[in-house]
Formats: sequence, structure tokens, C-alpha cells
Amino acid sequence: MSYSAGLALGNPSSKIVCLTTDGEQEEGQIWEAAAFAATYKLRNLINIIDHNKYQLGGSVDKMQSIGSLPDRYSELGWQVIEVDGHSFSSLQKALKTAATTSGTPTCLVCHTTFASGISFMENKFEFHDVKSLTPAQYRRARSDLMIF
Repeated sequence: MSYSAGLALGNPSSKIVCLTTDGEQEEGQIWEAAAFAATYKLRNLINIIDHNKYQLGGSVDKMQSIGSLPDRYSELGWQVIEVDGHSFSSLQKALKTAATTSGTPTCLVCHTTFASGISFMENKFEFHDVKSLTPAQYRRARSDLMIF
């Protein structure tokens, strides 16, 4: 986020998109960069947050509660758009809105389901950093996702 804010400041005619996760929002540098972006009115900065409520060690709220992300970004002066992170049309609409906003950076809070569509992994943080699946797990995941 800090790097993206710097890019946005240095390249005001370009749209800068930063992808972050809800777990990263626990880091102080995220909030320093968010405050910086709001202070300098970096209207060309878009922060997209994958808000699936899980991180490597478990539930984000159980690890370190971050409260309401939309409220926190709004309080800093960001435009906040909440969206279904699994809906391409909703994401496209939100990105178009963000691209035409004037005067403030934009935060897209994308509500997602961790490992959506994979029955044995969905909302199970233990799979957050799986190095590889067993052959049986891989076949089941492919089947769940209907990949041929």
C-alpha cells in the first residue's frame, strides 16, 4: 500500500490499483499509507481489499480485530465501495465508479468467501497456505469447481 500511494503521488495521470487482504489491514504501515493517500487526495489510487475474514493463523477478528474496514477508510476520507467480490459485474461497476471519482482515493471492500466453491476447503483457514494438495484433494477441488 505504501508503494502504491507513492506511485499514485508520482503519477497523478495514472490509475494505481493496490490489492490487499483483510489480514494485512492489521499492519500499521497500511494505515499510515491510507492516511497519506487521503491527506494528499490521491484520487487515482484504488485499494482493493479481499475481505474473506481469514488469514494464515485463523479468523482475522480472533487474531487482531480490525473493526469495520468501510468505517475506518471512510473516517480517513476515502470513498468506500462495498462489493460482492465473487461478482465480476459488481466488481466492474465498482471499478468504473472508482475511476471516475474526484478528490479522494477509493477503497473497494470485496466481501468474499475463503476458498469459495471448494467444499472441503471453504472457510477453513488451515488451507490458507497449503503448499500442495494431495492427488485426491486436487481431484475433489477440480470436481467442486467443475473444471474439466
